[in-house]
Amino acid sequence: MSSFDAEDGHEQPPNNQRSASLTLPWMFNRVYTNYSPEFQIDSISVSPPNISNSQISTNWTMGIMVTNPNKRSHIVYDGLEVSLFYEADQNLCSTRIAPLRQGPKNTTTLAAESQACLQDLNDHLFAGVTESAARAISKDLRGGIGDFNVKLRVRHRHVNPLWPGKNWIHKDFDCLNIKVLFASDGTSSKILGCKNCF
Repeated sequence: MSSFDAEDGHEQPPNNQRSASLTLPWMFNRVYTNYSPEFQIDSISVSPPNISNSQISTNWTMGIMVTNPNKRSHIVYDGLEVSLFYEADQNLCSTRIAPLRQGPKNTTTLAAESQACLQDLNDHLFAGVTESAARAISKDLRGGIGDFNVKLRVRHRHVNPLWPGKNWIHKDFDCLNIKVLFASDGTSSKILGCKNCF
């Protein structure tokens, strides 16, 4: 039975109808709220750089753990751009991971690889990489601890049964102060401390 509001003269819906009208939007938001993907650096392996004249040559492989925290939505990635930095701003190399689609509540590890990445120290594109920094990198990677930063540039969209997710989202993730312990031959490594990206 409906109720009557004497003040405005309008008939009011029953309490159960008002409760449903409030509960349904709340439940929809709970189920279909889209959360950003989560990233973590799982591993880094970098060969000792070859320094010749004004060039640095490195071979590196990085494992990136990607998590889709959403309960219903898939995440479609239009590729991931990955840049590896020594300390704060010494850009070693960049690469791109192929597009992929990730299901709800899924975690997977992607491999970012670069073979023989050459950077000209005299090129303005790599002006931040100095020869002294290159020699410091070479020293750290021969049985030392290297301090790395990783930048991820991500273009993604959410797809769920009720929303096709046509709009692409651009977001940068920074993985800072990743300390990597290298063996004397530079071929094996262990990450120390924080590995999360924000």
